[in-house]
Amino acid sequence: MSTMFYFIFFILLLSTSTQFADALACAIRCDFDGHIDNVIFPSCTVVNKSSTEQSCQGRLTIDYESGEIIGGLHPATPPRSFHFDTETAFLLSDEGTRLIIEFDCVTSDNCDQEFLKEILHGNWRATQDQAKNLRNILASILFNSSDLRPNDTCPANQTCKGEGFCQVIYQDWSDTPRPIFQSTCTNPTESPVLTWRQAYDQSKTGQIMLYTCNEPLCGSLSSAEDVIRLLQRSYDLPFNVTIPSITSTTTTSTTSTTPVMTTTSTGSTTRKNIAISIHIAKTEKIVFAFLFLVLFYLF
Repeated sequence: MSTMFYFIFFILLLSTSTQFADALACAIRCDFDGHIDNVIFPSCTVVNKSSTEQSCQGRLTIDYESGEIIGGLHPATPPRSFHFDTETAFLLSDEGTRLIIEFDCVTSDNCDQEFLKEILHGNWRATQDQAKNLRNILASILFNSSDLRPNDTCPANQTCKGEGFCQVIYQDWSDTPRPIFQSTCTNPTESPVLTWRQAYDQSKTGQIMLYTCNEPLCGSLSSAEDVIRLLQRSYDLPFNVTIPSITSTTTTSTTSTTPVMTTTSTGSTTRKNIAISIHIAKTEKIVFAFLFLVLFYLF
C-alpha cells in the first residue's frame, strides 16, 4: 500500500473522530407531566446534531400546592451556553407556591435527560412541605390582609401616600462587590408575591429577589436581608448543580438554596452524568497518530 493511502486513512480517522465528538444528542419535543409522589420519566426521541447547531434544553414546573409536575425537553437552536436557573414564586395573599427550573447544557449526549432524571429523583415531598411552611411565614411578615393601605414609608423617607404597598428588588451577583437594593412604592391592586430567582452560568452566579409588601418597614434593606437569610435557611432544593468550566469546576451544595461555592482545578465534576465532555482531546489525536505510524511501518 502506498504512503498516500495511509495519509488519507489517517485524515479520515481524525475527521470521523472529530465529527463524532462534536455531535450532541438532545431530546426533542419530549413533554410529560406527573406528581411529586409518582414521578415517571418518559422515553424521549433524540435528535443528533453538531453542538454548533443545537444545545440541549429543559424546563420543569412544580406546583407545591397541588404537587403537579410539568416538564419538557427540546433542543435550543441556535445553541446556548450552559446556564441553570430556578425561580420560586410565593403568593402572599393566597395559598400557592410554584417552582420553575430551566437549563441548557452541551456537555454530553443526553445531558438534558440525565440532568432532569437527577432532579426528579430528589425528595420533593420534603421540599414541598418546606415551601408551603415558608410561604406562611413570608405572608405573616410581609403582608397585612386586613389593612391594605398602611401609608408605609418604603424608600428613604418617601411615603407611599395612598398606594400603600412597597416593592423591593434585591440582587446579589458574584461579579459585583456588593448587593444591589431598590425599594419603591407600587400599586396595591397587584397581587402581592415574593419571587426568588437563582441563576448559574460559566461566567457568574447570583440571585434576584423581588417582592411586594405592606407591613411596616417591610421595604427596608434590613428587612430584605432578613428575608434572604430566611430563604437560604429554610428552603433546600434536593439536587446538586455542577457548572462545567474549561479551567475549573464549580459545584453547589444541596444544604442551602444559596449554594456554597467550591472550586477545583482538576476539571472533573461531582456529577459525571451532568458534566462529561465529549470533545476530542489532544491525547486521542496522539493515539490516532501513533496507530498510523504503526500501520505505516508494518506495511
